[in-house]
Amino acid sequence: MSRPDDKALPDITLAELQRLVASEHNCHGWNASAKTLMLGVVEEVGELAKAMLVHHTDDYCISYGKTRADYDDAPHEMGDIIVYLMGLCNKLGIEPTFHLKVLDEQTG
Repeated sequence: MSRPDDKALPDITLAELQRLVASEHNCHGWNASAKTLMLGVVEEVGELAKAMLVHHTDDYCISYGKTRADYDDAPHEMGDIIVYLMGLCNKLGIEPTFHLKVLDEQTG
């Protein structure tokens, strides 16, 4: 399965995204464990934190030695987190909108 250009991706629901992630994982033979997927989430959250610290603080971040122009990867890292989370939902049999439905029922 070839990956479409980012601009070609239509608006999709969480359920559709979950199916797309499952399809990509199956297509590439990636059968990661829940533990591996969770570690991937944690790793990507760390990368997002790094991107946010660099991009949303001073023009120069001493800790990482990069300027804003060098490291504006927050959107990419957020996308990685979402893909790992959808993979984890697939592995654990969790519907990603379950909690939202419960909240809606409680407040509605």
